[in-house]
Amino acid sequence: MTMLDYIKKFKSLIRGSYINQANELDENEGVFLKEITFEVKANKEDLDTFPNGLISWISIESPEDELARLRKKNEVVLNYKSIYIVIDYPLKKPKVFEINNSRLLRSDLINQISKIYHNIYQ
Repeated sequence: MTMLDYIKKFKSLIRGSYINQANELDENEGVFLKEITFEVKANKEDLDTFPNGLISWISIESPEDELARLRKKNEVVLNYKSIYIVIDYPLKKPKVFEINNSRLLRSDLINQISKIYHNIYQ
């Protein structure tokens, strides 16, 4: 799977996938809530690859380096009593993680997703 394929899959999960009663991911159910994008200002050495100056993803392995350059990092992107984050790549069976009191800034969301991935691979 290419990085672009992964990003498309990640965006589709944020769009409103549904977890059924068997705790399985059903991407054909659910309601579209919103698309959450991540744009990072490119470094000088990245401008050849990203001439518009924006990278349309952020590292989930180590977002710390890119958080300072994340656009709209202090914008509230989710504001729900709880949310479910579904991690399905590269797992054989998706794992679901609940976050309560979910008033998340864009930077908080990427940090939560990063933490979840780190917990999975410990």
